[in-house]
Amino acid sequence: MHTEPGTTIRRARLADVTVWVETLIEATIATYDFGPEFASLRRSETAEQLAEAAAALADPRYALWLAEDAEGPLGVAETGPGPQGWEIELGFPAPRVEHQLIKLYLLPRAQGRGLGQAMLQRALGTDRAYLWVFASNRRAVDFYQRHGFVDEGIDADSGPTWANMAMRRLVRTG
Repeated sequence: MHTEPGTTIRRARLADVTVWVETLIEATIATYDFGPEFASLRRSETAEQLAEAAAALADPRYALWLAEDAEGPLGVAETGPGPQGWEIELGFPAPRVEHQLIKLYLLPRAQGRGLGQAMLQRALGTDRAYLWVFASNRRAVDFYQRHGFVDEGIDADSGPTWANMAMRRLVRTG
């Protein structure tokens, strides 16, 4: 695992909640680049995201991570228990493991530097876990598969606010 000198990955604190959420939103917009309506919708969710992140920070079952360098934030990650409420509501079968990688996003300036691998290692280590990934995001699917995640064959539709993209559940059991 390689990260550049001066780059840190640390557990987020309540004082970081605003920068963590802003980084999440901007990295999400950059990652999916669905246009101005998508960007506006994601930014309109700031208050909701702040509340969710603050609640996660207060719950010891969750861990929020912040990567940064001298120029500022680079990326975010979140782990916690699964399944999440939306998975239960939609009737998905229970995952084989309970720990979930809920989020892992990097800003464009942080990509291609080994930071995704470093954040995954810091957030999960070699723990058993599962995640959801957009099936069309081959870069992300390949990344997770290189790190021991396998396709469970369980698919979902992301819904209209996420362009009804097909999602796939991946799991790492070893």
